[in-house]
Amino acid sequence: MSRLHAEPEKYLAPKRLKDGVTEAAPGYNPIKDTKRLPIRVRQADEGDASFIYSSWLKSYAAQNKDQPKITVYEMHREVVSRLLEGGITLVACMEDDPDQVLGWVCAQRTPKFLVVHYCYTKAPFRRFGLARTLLNAFDYKQGEPIVISHKSYICKDLKGRYNFLHIPHLQQAGGLTHMEEIYNARSRTTANG
Repeated sequence: MSRLHAEPEKYLAPKRLKDGVTEAAPGYNPIKDTKRLPIRVRQADEGDASFIYSSWLKSYAAQNKDQPKITVYEMHREVVSRLLEGGITLVACMEDDPDQVLGWVCAQRTPKFLVVHYCYTKAPFRRFGLARTLLNAFDYKQGEPIVISHKSYICKDLKGRYNFLHIPHLQQAGGLTHMEEIYNARSRTTANG
């Protein structure tokens, strides 16, 4: 599903993952911790592919009602496939059942930005901090810009807490490379005068 880049120091190979797994928080106490879930984060595997594809396309189609569903399902599948291949997909799953996926994120770390292509959480598990936990696995720092390739309803809810930059051109082949070239050229021009 997700492939690691040839240069993991340039594009994320999550440092917080140890043997593919990280704890979301210290030990879970069901009596004290009613707002936390006992989860762990792991890298997506082929067994997760069907759920990730279907949840991405279904939720994207639901949020873009002005587009005919058939075009989203047929034409956007290629975009999703390319982004999953180029990015790293992490899933939040139950601590005691790694096959029970609660949510996932497809993202990339660049030297300047955290790039999030899509983030999804199953409805019953929203508002438990799963998205924040998934972003933290990418070494997200509070206030750091998050570049997003897909804008969704949740972006409106999170806009006050996160510094989102919506750049839909990242959906295109070579979009991330092109964005980096633009920002690097801009940085050189600003530094030179």
